[in-house]
Amino acid sequence: MSTHPGIEEATLRQLASEVFSRWITPRDQATGRELVCESDVALAVRWLVSAERLGLGAFGADLLARETVRLAGHPLSRPEPHRAAGAVTAIDAIDLPGQLALAAGVRVLGEGVAANGIYAVSLAHVGALGVLGLAASELAEQGYLAVFCANAPAMVAPWGGTAPAIGTNPLAIAAPRADRSPLVIDYATSPITMAALKKAAVAGAEIADPGGFTAEGAATTVAAQVRTIASDSRISSLTGLSIELLARAAAGAKTSAAGAAAAADAPKGATNGPSGVRTGLLLALDPQFFGTEFFAEDVAELAAQWAGAGGHVPARFDAREKFEHEQRGPLEISSATLATLHDFVTGNQVSNEN
Repeated sequence: MSTHPGIEEATLRQLASEVFSRWITPRDQATGRELVCESDVALAVRWLVSAERLGLGAFGADLLARETVRLAGHPLSRPEPHRAAGAVTAIDAIDLPGQLALAAGVRVLGEGVAANGIYAVSLAHVGALGVLGLAASELAEQGYLAVFCANAPAMVAPWGGTAPAIGTNPLAIAAPRADRSPLVIDYATSPITMAALKKAAVAGAEIADPGGFTAEGAATTVAAQVRTIASDSRISSLTGLSIELLARAAAGAKTSAAGAAAAADAPKGATNGPSGVRTGLLLALDPQFFGTEFFAEDVAELAAQWAGAGGHVPARFDAREKFEHEQRGPLEISSATLATLHDFVTGNQVSNEN
């Protein structure tokens, strides 16, 4: 894959903004809410650039390009109005790029938790969401505890198994921390993400143990041969299963999982939407509503105790605050990704080369 010699951050921001802005909608007359607005676009662009700066390019511009391909032929249409009841809002994101749907969900979640103390937003039929930790930290910066999770198409075997049962099913938890950036815990419940597996396969590389299984069920570490990712522990396997339960409860599905699987095997065009969709569940709570007045200080103390006991305190996202206030050099984006995004903006047919 050829790499562009370098694109200035401002240029990438403008390009991504032009892509995302295609889904901005007017205020819904029935609910009085903006389904997708300019602030959602700005937030999605911010996360996209942050992913690139953090070395997570597969969840940045590359992901947006893949989402435009996924939605190709799926006409740009007005998203369905959010369904809200009590402390819950359900968003059908089938017509939205995943990163933009996540931004809209975070906006609604912030409004909801401020008013209710605890709130949940579901993103049904959503595409790839990007880096959940970046999104969760937005709520933590406002003083809330955020718990985000999502399921994905089945690709991971259960502990001790060889056939796919669940997806890589990421989980992100972010909490405010006194005198520092939020504490963010963000990880896939599988040993390797799909983005990393695809990258290794393209490079003809092997992946670390426990590797995975071929279509015939044979163990392998050759990335290109992996059709099912092996689980590395009973705990991670059960965590992935737990996230699957949470996501399915929030999916808004009108049929059982078996029915959905049967629909997936139907001829192309017979399903209700594009392939590769999943469900995201976003939860937030305000500690002060529970009478917890010094939660940020408690988080800082817990993190210090954890480190003092020899534990690893995640710090990947601590760098974001630094590079967001510094001048940085050009970003390396693949030529295919830039071409796909430019084609989308200019109205040309997007290609499936990413």
